[in-house]
This record gives sequence, C-alpha cells and structure tokens, in this order.
Amino acid sequence: FLGTLIGACGGAGLGTLALEMLAGRKLEVSFRFGLGAGLGQFIGITSKVVIGMVIWLIVVVAAFWP
Repeated sequence: FLGTLIGACGGAGLGTLALEMLAGRKLEVSFRFGLGAGLGQFIGITSKVVIGMVIWLIVVVAAFWP
C-alpha cells in the first residue's frame, strides 16, 4: 500500500512538473504545481481510505449489533 501511495503521488507530481515545464513555465512555478498535484493526490487517496474504513466499521457494527 505504501509503495502504491508513494508512486501515485510522485507520478502525479513529476508528471505535472514535466508538463508544466514543457508548456514553458519557469522551474519554480512548475515545481509548485507539481507539489500541489502530489499533495492533492495524497490527500485524496488517504481520505478515501479513511472514509472506507469508517464505512466498513459502521457496517460491521450494524451487522452484529443486537
């Protein structure tokens, strides 16, 4: 799971950095966009996992609650 998370965040960040550089933006601006894309991917994945765990917990408690 950790490798997938790092790969997805790194890929999003590096891909955005590369495409912004190809579009003609400066390195500093492209790096900020890439960092934002990587952090956004991280926040999105971790929030989905946490919400999924909460849903799973609610279902398990509801299934076995008297």
